[in-house]
Amino acid sequence: MQVHFISHTHWDREWYLTYEQFRLRLVGLIDRLLDLLESTPEFRFFHLDGQTIVLEDYLEIRPREEPRLRRLIADGRILIGPWYDMPDEFLVSGESLVRNLALGHRIARRYGTPMPVGYLPDLFGHVSQMPQILRNFGLDNAVLWRGFGGPRAEYWWQAPDGSRVLMLHLPRDGYCNATRVHLNRHEMLDRATRAIENERARTAVGEVLLMSGVDHVEPHPIVPELIGQLSSRLNAPVRHSTLPAYVDAVRSAVNDSGPELELVEGELRSGEDYANLLPGVFSARVYIKQANARVQTLLERRAEPLAAFASMLGARYPADELAYAWKTLLQNHPHDSICGCSIDPVHRENMTRFARAEQVVRALIDQAASVLARGVPAAPAGMLRLVAINTTVTAYSGVIEAVVDLPYEDAEPRRPDPEALDAPVVLWPKAARVVAVATHNGAALPFQILSDEDVVTFVLSRYDTPWPLRARRYRVLFAADVPACGYTCFDVEIDSAFAGEASAEPVGPAITSDERSAENEHVRITVNDDGTLDVLDKRSGTLYPRCGELEDVGDVGDEYNYSPPASDRVITSRDARDVHITRLASGPLRAEFHIELALPLPVSCSGDRASRAGETVLNPVTVRVALDAHSPRVDWNVALENRSKDHRLRMLFPVAAASVTHVRAETAFGVAVRPARRERPKDVRVEVPVSYAPTASFTE
Repeated sequence: MQVHFISHTHWDREWYLTYEQFRLRLVGLIDRLLDLLESTPEFRFFHLDGQTIVLEDYLEIRPREEPRLRRLIADGRILIGPWYDMPDEFLVSGESLVRNLALGHRIARRYGTPMPVGYLPDLFGHVSQMPQILRNFGLDNAVLWRGFGGPRAEYWWQAPDGSRVLMLHLPRDGYCNATRVHLNRHEMLDRATRAIENERARTAVGEVLLMSGVDHVEPHPIVPELIGQLSSRLNAPVRHSTLPAYVDAVRSAVNDSGPELELVEGELRSGEDYANLLPGVFSARVYIKQANARVQTLLERRAEPLAAFASMLGARYPADELAYAWKTLLQNHPHDSICGCSIDPVHRENMTRFARAEQVVRALIDQAASVLARGVPAAPAGMLRLVAINTTVTAYSGVIEAVVDLPYEDAEPRRPDPEALDAPVVLWPKAARVVAVATHNGAALPFQILSDEDVVTFVLSRYDTPWPLRARRYRVLFAADVPACGYTCFDVEIDSAFAGEASAEPVGPAITSDERSAENEHVRITVNDDGTLDVLDKRSGTLYPRCGELEDVGDVGDEYNYSPPASDRVITSRDARDVHITRLASGPLRAEFHIELALPLPVSCSGDRASRAGETVLNPVTVRVALDAHSPRVDWNVALENRSKDHRLRMLFPVAAASVTHVRAETAFGVAVRPARRERPKDVRVEVPVSYAPTASFTE
């Protein structure tokens, strides 16, 4: 038997304190760590939680300490990386996980060498492709805790593509099974011995792991003394060790004709009787998840592809700007941030970071798209040319929505010098209207005007102040095709003296609708009196009743988990009041319904938190439901003014029959197959399994 005593801290950058409050504690920790390592050679190693963001956070306050920090990292006494920060694997995209590891490696190499350990100590479950991601960074191992409940310390873990890593499963106490053993000098030997015996029973190869550290704790100077006394008592090697040394020892033992290890495959999202999985965080503070998905999508599917296309036409690729946007976004991905389980000030700061990243990304999208648009020939007289760009690898065929501004002259316009403008601006007569949409070679396209309004818009210039313009803004739909990784031009015909109404071209089997229903060749939707929808899949003949039903229940839990009160009452769309249903658009390309209602919800839970209060308050809800021509998809857009506390509101869609036993859902670079329902066990030791799980873009 060999004992690896690991000194570390687990550093949640923000959680029950704000980032800046925790950073001051971090500065004190690293200040004292540097002193301890330099003054006490027998205190050999310390792990900075597998994150490199802590280096940036510390050195921003203590730049003068960089030489000391670099020296101790170079000597192998402070271990850093491989991550930038510790994300939640299911709430961020696969691309974000890769960027996180890449940035962590890049920063670690500036100061030394990234720790060659796939360290995943406190993440709330693990995606199936994590072994493949780790392998692509040269990491052949994973050290983890939550999401798996096997009794052993050593396993193989295999991704769907066949990539395999040595999985080292942390004890039931997680990354802190030896944290408190030294806090009482008179009992520390007995406590440490018990921890060793517990781990000795789990290891198949004789390598025992003691993790001395937990959230935000500092290294304790008594550790060398404890290790010496343990070695004498056990008459066995007890090392002040490192995670790489522990991984190497286990790997060597397995390779040297060691025991056959059990193979674990796919995602790790079970083992609730071993460690909390905390599934409630997936719906906590939904606005955090929405902001993250929006910025991720803009970065991955808009800004970076468009920047690459523009660079092919000679524009400078904005590598630095994109790196800044990615880094700002990744700072919101730690599991206590993206999960929405921190204090309010933390999440207010998250939203500021999301806003900063989004502002940069949208500006980069505009710049790149402008480069592409300027390379397109001008439209014929009386036309306005639109450029639709498809950044995906799949050709697009369907409805396109465009915003078209027709600037017109004021009575006293301020005209800039032509040389001041980045591109020429055409001013139209005030009476000008959109009357048709065609391909660039003149073929008429089906189109529909959703709305029009007067606005004030601005033309920006590098050489002059912004030029304000009055304009007529149109939201226009048209049906067209756009090739994969390419673009198509469309011409909007403008009638400069228009006095009637534009008429759409015929559109084959288009949308048909009445005041409460709409359909195309794929789907028929019917709006019910309470604002729910019956959806008929015309291809299969399957009717999905009451789609989009609202269900509200009490929740007296903590920031992580849904916890119903002992006595609850359920409010649904059937209880809605003041329901108003309006048809906003009737085709031929889109039918859209606007639904307004109010849910009478309890103001809060009761004083003893055992039930819901008797007093209710109306919570206004607005739902917009749209169906496009030729599309099998129905779009919901929901807005709520939340006037109640202590509750959980869900929107329900009956997509699975009772006979369905499993569902598939997209995760990072893969599709997970999961049980449709999980039964509550009779004996709940840690956490009750639930029948809901995270998804990326689809569940089926």
